[in-house]
Amino acid sequence: MKNDKRVKKKILVTLDIGTSNIKVVVGKRQGGKIIVKEMIAVQTPEKCLSNGYIRDLNAIKEVLSKIVHDYKLKGKYTVVTIKSSGIINRELSLPYNDDLSALDRIIHYEMKQFLTIKLDEYVTQYQIIDEYYDEKVKMMKVLVTAVNRELVDTYYNLLKSLHLKPYALDVHFNSINKFFRLYNDNVVAMENTVAVIDIGYNSSDISIISGGTFNMSRTIMLGSNSMEHMLKEEFNVDFENGQIRRLIIKDGEQFSHRINDVLTPLVDEISNVIRYHLSRDSSNSVDNIYITGGIINQPEIKDLLIERLDLPTFEFESLENIITNTPITTDVASYFPVLGAMVRL
Repeated sequence: MKNDKRVKKKILVTLDIGTSNIKVVVGKRQGGKIIVKEMIAVQTPEKCLSNGYIRDLNAIKEVLSKIVHDYKLKGKYTVVTIKSSGIINRELSLPYNDDLSALDRIIHYEMKQFLTIKLDEYVTQYQIIDEYYDEKVKMMKVLVTAVNRELVDTYYNLLKSLHLKPYALDVHFNSINKFFRLYNDNVVAMENTVAVIDIGYNSSDISIISGGTFNMSRTIMLGSNSMEHMLKEEFNVDFENGQIRRLIIKDGEQFSHRINDVLTPLVDEISNVIRYHLSRDSSNSVDNIYITGGIINQPEIKDLLIERLDLPTFEFESLENIITNTPITTDVASYFPVLGAMVRL
């Protein structure tokens, strides 16, 4: 997918096909704000997506074709943001090199040494996230992201079949990073290090951002699905505010006990990622946590999660940099990746 700077001023469609829901945002970046024309959510057909891979292309295409028709999106430039444990991201420390052709070759060589995959089967991109000196030698930290070519081709061909113009393919952790920068205008000047945790249905992304600079990201294969299944099987309750509140009134102690049981693996994995970040350098720290994803729309579960995390934990509350034609709904947290994908740096 090409990335033409001229497109940045045009209306964009951003698309996030999740396991449980498909999110679409229509709008554009204007200055430091996102002007949103439409925010669309539909249920993903069952068993159509597995770890980011589309398993039933016709079913997905049928749902998206109706959206393209109803909202007159044909011919619009489109960005897709995806999540998959198969997406590889690695941080490399290399001697500083401003020759981009030479840097491409060096990165390709380094990735082949580190990974057992066939690199030719992946599409790779990189960004320089830091420059520093090591014993008077100028160095650079480079974040490399590799996405299976089959995954890229599937989404590209899907957009073409829908008569949309493929503009860029993004990944969730990068979209969340861009949303965080949009959310906090002063993030570049921040000295704090934050962990941004995006809790999805089947998996969660944990991104570490230091002083406004993306540092690292990990995807863990745990999300809200285990909680939803437990509530349905043990209490016959759907993952919905009204039903959860009634359950708490009826059996609050048992509810809290079982939710804490299910949260334990998720909290443990989050703690493992944060500990790994701290172990990489004695100067590393994590000062705050920001959580996002559909789980924060369930106040009782969100509060239990926050209690379990050992660091000050916040939500994205002030969304003044997002301008919409209609009031922002309480479910906007599930749109953060697709809103972030609209920010083309």
